[in-house]
Amino acid sequence: MESTPQFRTFVDPQNATHVAVLMDVADMGTFKTAMQAPGAAEAMAHDGVLAETLVIPVEAQLP
Repeated sequence: MESTPQFRTFVDPQNATHVAVLMDVADMGTFKTAMQAPGAAEAMAHDGVLAETLVIPVEAQLP
C-alpha cells in the first residue's frame, strides 16, 4: 500500500515569491516521473512556478 506524501509549505517573510515545499517521498523514481508529466507542468504554470528555479535536494544518508 502506497502512502500519501505529507507536505509542509514555507514562505520567505521578506519575499513571498520564495517558497519551499518539504515532503517525504517514498519513491524518488515515481516522483521524478510524476514531475515530468504534463499535469505537473500545468500545475506549476497555474501556481506561477518557474521550472528552472526548482531545487530538489534529498536527505543525506549518513554512514
